[in-house]
Amino acid sequence: MSKDLPKRMSVNLNEEGSAMLEELHKDFDISRSKVFRKALELLYEVNVKDIDADTIFDHLHLLNERKHLALNKEMVQAAGEELGSEKEEINDRFYEIGNFYWREYEEMGLKSIEDVLIHLENHNWFRAIKKNEGKFTLDLRVEESCNLLKCFLEGVFDQSPHEIELEKIRGKILVKKLE
Repeated sequence: MSKDLPKRMSVNLNEEGSAMLEELHKDFDISRSKVFRKALELLYEVNVKDIDADTIFDHLHLLNERKHLALNKEMVQAAGEELGSEKEEINDRFYEIGNFYWREYEEMGLKSIEDVLIHLENHNWFRAIKKNEGKFTLDLRVEESCNLLKCFLEGVFDQSPHEIELEKIRGKILVKKLE
């Protein structure tokens, strides 16, 4: 009976990669080999789940800022049912938050409607479907968030140089560039 032995490999690293390896080795107090094995496991998991690398980086950025929460869908649904109706005060607040975020998105280099929608798609509120140039359908993860999300997007794009029209239709938001 033969037993599979671990394969030995060598990896060439440039100065930057070597410095990252040393930092991770020290910070996590694990061997350099274990750093590579953990990185390989993570990359494999991302590949198997077919997760886009930009999505991972967006989530890491959100988690690192400590300004965002990870909520389950049922919690958002319950909040949306309670708050997402046509209550003007909460809708105004979501609009104001959107106004603030356009400047942040611009600083991140997100200048087009598509760039912003793809970034927001990584927040998992919706799936952005590009219909054609300047037209998108946002397929909402939680239908009850429709009013709140529409107000947020109005706030975002009112600060942008883009003139858009937003329309709610059965758990979806249609985004149309008017320029």
